[in-house]
Amino acid sequence: MAEFRPALFKVGLFAVIGRIINQNSVGILVNVRTDQEKQRKLAELPDDWEGVIVDLPGGTFQMGDDTFQTCLAREIREETGGCEPGFFASILGPFPMIKADTGTADKPHDLAFVAACEITGEPIPTPEASEHRWVTWKQLQEETEFRLPGKLGKNGRMAKMIEAAMPLFAAQ
Repeated sequence: MAEFRPALFKVGLFAVIGRIINQNSVGILVNVRTDQEKQRKLAELPDDWEGVIVDLPGGTFQMGDDTFQTCLAREIREETGGCEPGFFASILGPFPMIKADTGTADKPHDLAFVAACEITGEPIPTPEASEHRWVTWKQLQEETEFRLPGKLGKNGRMAKMIEAAMPLFAAQ
């Protein structure tokens, strides 16, 4: 009989930080990743691709975080150089990443949640983001100038989180 071992998970939290650009468009704040070459290889992009790999501010829920919002606020401050989040939408999710080779202490499954919010202040470069850009959902879907991480890019989990959060900006 096989030994029963509970599946292990880490919990990730991400922010879709939005800013109304005009009547028809929301800008999404993305981090330009500092590990571009590594991300290009993981995504299996051609050598001549000239865009940048971007992601959302976020990180892992840690011991000592009282709530998802305190964790996410900490991550936003860390990755934007001190910008203060203003939460206006409930946390959405989970968005799971469960693979055959995960679920152990060394390589846990991953559950991610996302919140739509605004920030005060202007982001500055940090060790996790060489720069920040305001992009549209359409720009991320085109994948010519900006691309979300991983092999799936616009079809991956981060894209699903952005897509789920976008209607919340229209309600504001």
